Amino acid sequence: MNPMDKVKLLSRVPLFRALHEKDIKRLADVVILRKYDKNQAILREDDKHTSSMFIIVTGKIKVMITSYEGKEAILDIMEPGDYFGEMSIIDGEPRSASVYAVEHTELLILRREDLLVQIERNPKLALSMLIEFSRRLRIADRRISSLALLGVYGRIANLIIDLANKKGEAVGKIIVVKDRPTHQEIADMTGTTRETVSRVLNKLQRSGSLLVERDKLIVLHKEELENVE
Repeated sequence: MNPMDKVKLLSRVPLFRALHEKDIKRLADVVILRKYDKNQAILREDDKHTSSMFIIVTGKIKVMITSYEGKEAILDIMEPGDYFGEMSIIDGEPRSASVYAVEHTELLILRREDLLVQIERNPKLALSMLIEFSRRLRIADRRISSLALLGVYGRIANLIIDLANKKGEAVGKIIVVKDRPTHQEIADMTGTTRETVSRVLNKLQRSGSLLVERDKLIVLHKEELENVE
């Protein structure tokens, strides 16, 4: 990956939009490109020995937590342009979740000390980070509320809304979510089973609010999904 490609990718990361081009070029000089195979662990929950931030260049990753009983739950699935690991890079605490490559994946790795240098040079970066952290916290709060208060139909509908907001492409009055999660991934993100996901998606299709295709979700009536409980 050449330096200019690194600059272009870093400039699209929300955290770094407050930086001048010269500062982004400095980051591009210190980030490290690393490749991971499918199913390879990138980070492990409670790991105390890593304090870097990761930016996805190609591929896809999943963020997971594991209960004391060994039950796993997917917190998020991320794609090129997304980033993770920012919490430990700020507070230096152990990792709060595990991260695995869903497919062959390339990441840019930014060390904690290099990011802190940029924060000292550019206070606007700290404000940008606070805004982005707040946005992510609101999404997390929404998902926690969904899991705690809604039935399985509402949880799945809420996940579809989150996907539409995050990566959906508006085409007229509909929203197209490309490269959709599998039924099993949706189940792991909403605390249910693959069979239940199939049943719920079929019902949402029959209601006319959603269309499920092989590799995409098409949201036909977002407001109807928002009212599902």
